[in-house]
Amino acid sequence: MIPKRVSKEIQKERIDICKSCSEYISFTGQCKICMCFMTFKSKWEVNTCPKNKWPNEASYSAVRELLYQEKS
Repeated sequence: MIPKRVSKEIQKERIDICKSCSEYISFTGQCKICMCFMTFKSKWEVNTCPKNKWPNEASYSAVRELLYQEKS
């Protein structure tokens, strides 16, 4: 099975979450827990944050829907 990529918007949200985490190594762009390079890890739908800070795709959709309803 080929992993599915997330949108650039979701990838950016994930990276922003990482950058605000105390486990993020800004010099290398890695997570201290899993030692993954976050610019790569954040691209793929199947990957998760070891501290469960990334919402899953369904959560992103629900948030987008709520934001859209509030603007209407």
